[in-house]
Amino acid sequence: MGDTIAIRTHDVKVTYDLLVFVLARDTVQTLAGEFDCFVCEPVLKSGGLFQKERKAHVYVWVTADERRIPVVMSSKVSFGSFTVELENYVPGIGKAGVSDYEKSRAREDGRPDLGAFAP
Repeated sequence: MGDTIAIRTHDVKVTYDLLVFVLARDTVQTLAGEFDCFVCEPVLKSGGLFQKERKAHVYVWVTADERRIPVVMSSKVSFGSFTVELENYVPGIGKAGVSDYEKSRAREDGRPDLGAFAP
């Protein structure tokens, strides 16, 4: 917590500097399950809707594990607000951070991508 991450991002012919402030750690419940998360606030240093509205903020809850899965995003701006939450996910196979339980669940679900990646 308290970290700031600088990311260069590109959208259509324009490159932006994005700062991501890590604000807190929180446990959130979504339709996909319960997750231990970092609460982050991405902020564009220049341009974009959220730069124009000083009171506008976006908050993203990303898992505190090595996968950094975004599970909730919430924002409030002058014309309204929104919240988005992860409903479901299927973990990759053979990638770092995939537990034995998740691998067996993928096999039971008949995932066609086990192939050479299966342990």
